[in-house]
Order: sequence, then C-alpha cells, then structure tokens
Amino acid sequence: MAEALPTLRFRIGSTVCPGDRLGNIRQVQPGSGTYVSKGHIYASLVGALTVLPSNNSESLMECSVAPKKLPFSAQALSVGQLVVGTILRITPQNAILGISLAQNVGGGLQLEGAIRREDIRSGATEQLLLGDCFQPGDLVVARVISLGDSRRYFLATAEPELGVIRAKSSYGATMIPVSWNEMKCPETGKTEPRKCAKPPNLKQFKNSNE
Repeated sequence: MAEALPTLRFRIGSTVCPGDRLGNIRQVQPGSGTYVSKGHIYASLVGALTVLPSNNSESLMECSVAPKKLPFSAQALSVGQLVVGTILRITPQNAILGISLAQNVGGGLQLEGAIRREDIRSGATEQLLLGDCFQPGDLVVARVISLGDSRRYFLATAEPELGVIRAKSSYGATMIPVSWNEMKCPETGKTEPRKCAKPPNLKQFKNSNE
C-alpha cells in the first residue's frame, strides 16, 4: 500500500522561501534545503517543496527543498556584491549563512557564507556574542567582502543597511525591529537582540523569473 503523504503548511511542489515553516519533525524527516529549529522544519533556500521516502526512517517521509538550477557562472559571486540568505547555524567564531539571492543574479542559489564576529558591526566587537546578533532561521542581507575558501564566502553586515531583515521570535511570531540591535515580538511584547538592517532598496535583488 502506498504511504500517505503528510499534510504540510505548503503544497508539495510549490515554491518556498528561506524561513518558511514547512512542518515539524513528528510529521517528516528534514532533508536537503531545510533546517530544524525548536522542533519545526524550515526552508533554507528558494525552491520547490518535495516529499520522498526517507532512508533514515521507516515511519516518516523526508521533506526537502529542491533549488532552481542555475548555470555555474551565475553562482559565482564577487567582492562588494549584496546577498540575501538564511542563518543556518551559529559557531563561536561565525554565523553561517545559506545564500539564496544575490544582487544582479536573482534567486535559486545554493551557496554558503560566513559572517565573522569582527565583520558584524562597526566599532569594538571583542565582547560581542554572535547569538545576540543572529539566530538560526533569520533572513539576513549581507555584503561579500572576500571570496573566502573553497567552502564559503566571507560576508559582512557592518553597514547600517545590512543585517537581519526578518526573524521569528521564540514564540514563533514575525518580529518588528525597534532599534538597530533589538526586535520585538508583536504577540508577547518581549524584545530579542539582533543586528537589524535598514535596507533602502531591496529591488536591487532582481527576480530571475521576470
């Protein structure tokens, strides 16, 4: 008997964006193009939602996001270029960003960048905690400052226009920025620390589907 497909928040095959909540770990296993936060599965890139049998579970299927394929040349970024992506994880030294959009390139990218502590903001950063600036699942706009190594680019958010542009509170609601370093949950009224952005013009990230 064919296994019944799980009921997710988006229709299978539809296009999802970084930070979109797809389901929870009781429904499906997280696959490529996703990450888990507080038991929920989120998209980490722009692509099509797919559900297939899992290799790791007999009872659960696997939820993945298949990125739009672009020519290799379109995936090469340059120093000074602006990018948008989702924070995948935090380490003591870096915040790792899954890059899904780039200035003058559009969406569908599947690249990684690292935001080092000293590149998060201007001024002294020795005592800065990365967890007070970003959290997994945050949508961030950053600038490429170095081609980095073979695994990822080096990024910066020191300019006022760069940083977190969308984040969920611990309650699960989309927060509102109240200053350059705080966002507020509209449901609970509590604030959480972030390095907030004030983007002047997001139209520079052209839609590759236009």
